[in-house]
Amino acid sequence: MNKAILDRFYQVTQKLNSKLVLLYLPGKGNTEEDKERRRFLDTWSQTQEVPYLDLHEPIHSFGVDATHIKGNWHWNENGHRVAASEIAKFLVNKVGIESPSQ
Repeated sequence: MNKAILDRFYQVTQKLNSKLVLLYLPGKGNTEEDKERRRFLDTWSQTQEVPYLDLHEPIHSFGVDATHIKGNWHWNENGHRVAASEIAKFLVNKVGIESPSQ
């Protein structure tokens, strides 16, 4: 089902002459299911030549306690800051969007 949804998004962006990008937004864990999802997204994005950013490592390298609201699976301010920084670099370096400072 995930492949069918992504394939449809890809088709729509092609018709709109737009560019699809793919992000993996991690939660607190790194279960086998999480790893399987990331592998699937990586493989699919490479097959379709769609830029893909997996935010697992950047978020988790700071530690779950430093990036998530205590007792909650949502990111805290620091988690959002890390994600925003990584997404900005990704958009400039991999997608070709100009930096706002340029």
